[in-house]
Amino acid sequence: MLNRGRFSRPAKRAPFRAAVHWLQNGQDAGCLQDADGLAGGYKELLAIVRHRRRCFPRIRRVTCYSRSTTVIGYSESQLRSLAEAGLNRLRLGLARFGEDAQVC
Repeated sequence: MLNRGRFSRPAKRAPFRAAVHWLQNGQDAGCLQDADGLAGGYKELLAIVRHRRRCFPRIRRVTCYSRSTTVIGYSESQLRSLAEAGLNRLRLGLARFGEDAQVC
């Protein structure tokens, strides 16, 4: 029988060790995720960004990927408050609809 406890602990600690190694080597940038980070909702994202700032105050550049159709649902004041909380880069994906859509 496999002793799950013995083998699962290192796997659970691997992300933490990677973060420590990353910080010890002077990294000052991070990305929240590689999907549509704004899709989870404003309040949740604001809480995550604020928590990230409390836990990792040395990180100066925080990027989040999102779809242009999701960003449109946010007000200017919401985007500004996310920026003030520490989300200072937003990478947008542009949607293509239908065969007649032009891609620039």
